[in-house]
Amino acid sequence: MKKGLSKILITVISILMAVLAFFTFARYSYGRNGIYQYNSILGAVDTDYDLSGGTAYTLTLAEDNLEDVEDIEEVLSTLKARLTSLGYQTFTVKALSDAELSENADYDIRVELRGNLTQYGELDTDTTKHDVEVAAAYGELKFYGGTSSNPTEEILTDGKAVKNATYKGVYATVGGGSAYRVDINFSDYGYKTLSKLMGDGTYYLRITLGDTDLMSGTSPISLSSFQDKSLAISTSTEAYARQAALQVGSGGLAYKYDVSSGEAISSPYGSNLGLKSVIAVSVIILAYIIFAFVKYHVYGVVNALSMILFGLVYVSMLVAVPGVKVAIGGVFGIIVATVLTAVGLEIIGASIKEEYARGKTVKSALKNSFSKALVPVLVASAIALIVALAILALATGTVRSFAVTLAIGSVLSALIVLVIHRVFSNIILSIAGYKEGFINLKRDAEPEEGAEE
Repeated sequence: MKKGLSKILITVISILMAVLAFFTFARYSYGRNGIYQYNSILGAVDTDYDLSGGTAYTLTLAEDNLEDVEDIEEVLSTLKARLTSLGYQTFTVKALSDAELSENADYDIRVELRGNLTQYGELDTDTTKHDVEVAAAYGELKFYGGTSSNPTEEILTDGKAVKNATYKGVYATVGGGSAYRVDINFSDYGYKTLSKLMGDGTYYLRITLGDTDLMSGTSPISLSSFQDKSLAISTSTEAYARQAALQVGSGGLAYKYDVSSGEAISSPYGSNLGLKSVIAVSVIILAYIIFAFVKYHVYGVVNALSMILFGLVYVSMLVAVPGVKVAIGGVFGIIVATVLTAVGLEIIGASIKEEYARGKTVKSALKNSFSKALVPVLVASAIALIVALAILALATGTVRSFAVTLAIGSVLSALIVLVIHRVFSNIILSIAGYKEGFINLKRDAEPEEGAEE
């Protein structure tokens, strides 16, 4: 690469990186009288409750509740399952202690979580409260069956009768109105019990959720009504169909709760934890940059540019990739990916020194080093990606956030180390005339016979 072209390229790259850095960290007002606020790319990263705090809600038993709470652990488990189904990965659901209970309360429950951001980067508290209300929606799931319409004999009293329930969208359109389908997938126990009751004939099955009939029991069904242990039901509104799928899948809730107005709270692990996490990752990047300058002298600028670009693009990807919400586990995923990148850069740098010491020219040493680094860098990134995908498929909560950020980081790391770093190396070394002193190269002995000069 010609020196003049290299100078132009590094100038353009530096300007682009400076612009990206500005938009990554800068916050400013614009528009007439500053009515609009730019919150930076970093500020647009969606962080979870355990990192940046969120909103707390208190669930209190409603006055018209029919019975006292007998098993608070079952209630807490149901609420957690519903919040997870709604897409929340990190939250706290706990029964308040006696000292924390409101007057005459019977097991108040505190829910702490962080909702999604609006288009302006602010918490969407209205949607968050609605989700909590859906999670706490009353509706004990009961099954009645018999050989005549409108059955009243209760069956399947065991809460393990249903495996899950899934919202399937529009079921049918009749007379200008739509019905929305929910598939109830019965467990082996539930399906075997129903099969035995039905036999080879027809059976009247009534399914209620609180005061609402999901299946009226006025029309007979048979085993042919089931598809792979699933039974389709329908409701008249989409919102209730989605809510019914959530409630049925979690087994229903036998108690009515009133949900308080939200109360803003900080992270349970301390205030400004998000900022501290950014500083921690920045310190790791800075530490490696200093190390690179000490070890490789001026060539350290190549490593510095590579690491800085890695950090800037990483932040942008956390915003650009849909559905990414960074929890504390996600911060550890970012740290692992950052270390993975530093190790990849170090493999190449050490290989360049080794190749030159064996008699290669700077240009040849550079080329050989990237060829040798291809397999170990790709293998390391592939292993990290496979681990991340495995965790993503199996885990929930903050561990899932770790998997997401590690998956993004492992792909970006390989790209930066093998492609971008090579481009930077060729440009910078071309400007330096591929001089040995630029990269702090030394030969311990005379080149072996036949080695390149």
